[in-house]
Amino acid sequence: MAHRKTENDFQKSVWAFKPASEPKTSYPPMDSNCEHATTLKSDPMKPVSLWSSFRNGLVIGTLFGGIILAAVLTYWLLSPSTTIENQSTSTSTTTTSTTTTTTATFFSCGYSCVGQTRASTINQLAQWSFDGTVRDNTNNYLTSTSVTPTFITGYNNQALFLNSTLNPSLSTSYIPLGNTSFTIDAWLYPTTFSNSSDQVLVSMCPVINNSSCLYLAIRRNNSNHYLSFGFYNDDLWGATILSLNQWIHAAFVFDISAFQQSIYLNGFLDSSRNTFNPLLAFSGNFCIGYNSIMFLGNTSFEGYIDQLSVSSRAKSSCEILEEASLEAWLTFDNGRLPLLDIGPYSLSVTASAYTIISGRWSSPAISFTGSNTSYFQAIGFTALRISNHEFSISFWMYPESLSGTLVHVSSSLNGTGWSISFTGSNTSYFQAIGFTALRISNHEFSISFWVYPESLSGTLVHVSSSLNGTGWCMPFIGLTGNGSLVAQIYNGVTLSLLGPNVSLSTWYQVVQTWSPANGLQLYVNSWMTYSLSSAASFLASGSPPMYVTLANSLFGSGNCHGGMLNSTMPFIGAIDDFRVYSRELTYDDVCTIYNT
Repeated sequence: MAHRKTENDFQKSVWAFKPASEPKTSYPPMDSNCEHATTLKSDPMKPVSLWSSFRNGLVIGTLFGGIILAAVLTYWLLSPSTTIENQSTSTSTTTTSTTTTTTATFFSCGYSCVGQTRASTINQLAQWSFDGTVRDNTNNYLTSTSVTPTFITGYNNQALFLNSTLNPSLSTSYIPLGNTSFTIDAWLYPTTFSNSSDQVLVSMCPVINNSSCLYLAIRRNNSNHYLSFGFYNDDLWGATILSLNQWIHAAFVFDISAFQQSIYLNGFLDSSRNTFNPLLAFSGNFCIGYNSIMFLGNTSFEGYIDQLSVSSRAKSSCEILEEASLEAWLTFDNGRLPLLDIGPYSLSVTASAYTIISGRWSSPAISFTGSNTSYFQAIGFTALRISNHEFSISFWMYPESLSGTLVHVSSSLNGTGWSISFTGSNTSYFQAIGFTALRISNHEFSISFWVYPESLSGTLVHVSSSLNGTGWCMPFIGLTGNGSLVAQIYNGVTLSLLGPNVSLSTWYQVVQTWSPANGLQLYVNSWMTYSLSSAASFLASGSPPMYVTLANSLFGSGNCHGGMLNSTMPFIGAIDDFRVYSRELTYDDVCTIYNT
């Protein structure tokens, strides 16, 4: 396991160096034979030669020199205050330009899926987002229904609601999955386990023969329910007991090169096995939410299905993890569409009074002015509306003021490369909508970004349930009036984690994570510098959608669960590489983002 530097570790590295003004350490006195009282004595009758004295001095000097060198290297490599940005300004008679050069220290990271791959549509055969329609987004298949479909708030936008008592029929023509690799994945929200045996998610069963019937279901064993992936008498059971009324991401992967079935739950491998044969179904309808073989009885799924996707390849474990946990990713690098979310859900975003500037690695970043109208906002973020759902927020920042909200969450709307820059005015901001993980209580999450402060105060990340920054709302990350970085969580009261002070005109990587197991954690420049393990629960709004606003709390300032950031002003500076995950990022993930 990778070692995470703690405050005690930092104290040890600091105490390893003493300034010249401190009193020198006293050593044991020499005895009458010119030896340290704590060392082994030489023969007193044997004269000591000059070579012996020189040799002893050389050995002792070499040892002390090695210790000092090791201590210096350890402090230089591990200190979280390592300088990561130098600036030089050149002026001519006609123009004035500022050139930023990066001299960052890179860390050795363990294995991480972050940055390796992103959700891809390569070899995608069909995809249903169920946003008010049952249309296949690839236009490859025509979907027929036996009853008028019902839609409900989903994991992302809307979802299909299935009621087993109506025995709904939703199907397409045959999808070519026989004798090939494939992946079928979706977000599921079971509302009841009313059937005595199976709750069918997807089926394609032209005949009931071994290896000839595709059957994805939630299967009952005694009183417990598990995911199931079968070809008929060639089946795989999941290992995790499922619960009702919770969003889960399920992925079913068959790799024909290894004859292997795999089930992934919430992005992680749940179970796998080798099969006798590939799927041998070469005809029949592809059915969603039920099984077409009626003599098996009513085995329909009851609950919500969202973002159902079918691909003719075995997706990698990293790709599945990104699909299941990456809620948004704003790089600000697209010259034509700088506010484009390149995450799997393409969240709707808006921004005001911002500038796209050179970012952390000379790539674009977003800069804010500090006014009340300077912000970035996105809507969604499911993990931030579910109480006690793990989450992580990651970004780089470059402060130009020593206070201000960095990340604010609310349930109301008004509550080489580039970054986005903000002016600090009340109309300077960036906003996106979505973020399911941020509305689910006790759901893990992570928020990650880079920041470049040009003032030492201000909101960095504000989360709300309303567009104007109000409703259920709080600034998740920000800067106090003296430039201290603060991360916060709400569990009935606002819990604030006071981080280090930042400096002006310097890029910082900031990552906030939360999970029931580890509580609230704050990483700065790859190191977990502060944590609050007592923050073991997260009470979210529970209602969609969620808006994430960068650099501004809008009308939420002073009217939300503000904590130490209750009266924070808009932020002046730049933000780059903003990401939200519906899981707790590991140290290796954070380290990889820092190095990327």
